[in-house]
Amino acid sequence: MISANNPGAIALGVSCAFAAWMILEMVFLLVHRWSAERREASDKRMDLILTRDVLEALDESDAHDVLRHFDAASKTEQLRAMRHLIQLVRGDDRDQLFEICERAHLFDETLRKLGSPIKARRIESVRELELYGTASCVEGLERCLAHDKSPTVRLQAAVALANLGHLPECRHLLTRLDLTHRPLTRMHASLFRSIAGRDFPTMVDLSFDDAFVDQRPMLVDALGWTANYDALAALDQHGHDTNPEVRCAAIRAARRIGHPAAAMWITALLVDPSEPVRIQAVQACGDLGLRETVPILLSLAQHQSWWVRTRATEALQKLRSAPLGGLSVLATAA
Repeated sequence: MISANNPGAIALGVSCAFAAWMILEMVFLLVHRWSAERREASDKRMDLILTRDVLEALDESDAHDVLRHFDAASKTEQLRAMRHLIQLVRGDDRDQLFEICERAHLFDETLRKLGSPIKARRIESVRELELYGTASCVEGLERCLAHDKSPTVRLQAAVALANLGHLPECRHLLTRLDLTHRPLTRMHASLFRSIAGRDFPTMVDLSFDDAFVDQRPMLVDALGWTANYDALAALDQHGHDTNPEVRCAAIRAARRIGHPAAAMWITALLVDPSEPVRIQAVQACGDLGLRETVPILLSLAQHQSWWVRTRATEALQKLRSAPLGGLSVLATAA
């Protein structure tokens, strides 16, 4: 027994207890690491068995007869093997993998989590379903986009559907994301750009619909991603909109389409009262090679606004290959 009157014995006892604790801690860590390594090795062996099982099934007309190990494995093991395989195969083989996944009901638990009261868990489920993109996954994401109470979760579902190529028609997308009552973000703009080519006629109609006047700049901007010269007529009209944001969006869209047919109305916007519109118009002149705008650009290169001067100078540099008079004027200005 250690006496309270013996400080040396107390210090020795504390040191021994601390050493014993450290030894126990080291033993625990070693056992934990050994267990983790064994578990990892076991998982790799199981992944190899399941992968071989599934790959053999892809070559058989009746996959059910050769999926003995896969069918006997746990859902966690099946999902882990499928997540790896889906990243490796394409085409018909990928479709067969999806059929195996659907038959095994691999995503039922993830689909159930879409009804969780915890928002973070629902978002996690959305991202998990995006990895696979089977028919049931897409249906679950579409239900989430249509009915989830959280705008954040609905936006995540829309992004997942966009990546899978299954976004709804743009009018429905506006409604389901409730964009008439919520601030617009770059993510929203990206979603509409991704379906602009597919929904071109509807998007043109929506861009003129007064019910979506606040969303008009975003819709007009998306028209530039259609790669459709028919959009230029609509952009011409939007280039005369009273809202400078819409005029800017029209110029950006025309620049992206890249057809000089927009020259006339873009040239007129070089003297627009709104500075952002003038800057967009100046950049468009350089990008579209509108050499006839050189005299106006030279005057804008002396503008009081630093931004206007800078963009006009950049546009003039792009137009240095202008022929005859334009070239000589540019050489003099340089």
